Amino acid sequence: MIFSTVGLLCLVLGSLACCAGDRNEDSFPNEAARLAGMVLMHAAWSISDLPKGENLAPLAMTLAKGQTQVIRFSGSDCREAVSNGFQQLGSQQKHLDAWALAYDSIVHTANGATDAVIVRVWSTLSKDELLLVQPYEPFWKHHHFRLLGPFEIYLNNQVQPASKAKRIRADVELGVQDHGKHELWHAWLK
Repeated sequence: MIFSTVGLLCLVLGSLACCAGDRNEDSFPNEAARLAGMVLMHAAWSISDLPKGENLAPLAMTLAKGQTQVIRFSGSDCREAVSNGFQQLGSQQKHLDAWALAYDSIVHTANGATDAVIVRVWSTLSKDELLLVQPYEPFWKHHHFRLLGPFEIYLNNQVQPASKAKRIRADVELGVQDHGKHELWHAWLK
């Protein structure tokens, strides 16, 4: 779905098959990291065929009592839509176990600026903030969509080396596998 989406679209997806109290060795709740993987996959799928000039409509997945829900946010521009998302999620937070918000951004790497999906994650079971950064090449550049390497993991705004974030990565990847279009993920990494 493109950024020009008007209003909110809510879709109940079902439930995550993990226990609410489980935590991984990296001190971030398993179900919240898994939720991040689901929203990352959904965001990638949403932008995988967008034409030039269109962006991801910011979207969130929420978890409450084992049930997940997708919410899309709108605004006069992308920045306002993301702000609206954070505001709405913040106002609902007392009723949620976790949320993950995905939005389109530009990140600066050694090779220059590149498009990226950013996923911010919150959980009632953690004081930490999880952030995922997945660089990608838009469809319109070469008539195919590509993920540019594995996603980066940040915990409290600090990039996490692979050795320290194994469990979080595994949980996020399980979330990707939970999505109905997960088979596309590995094709996009090639």
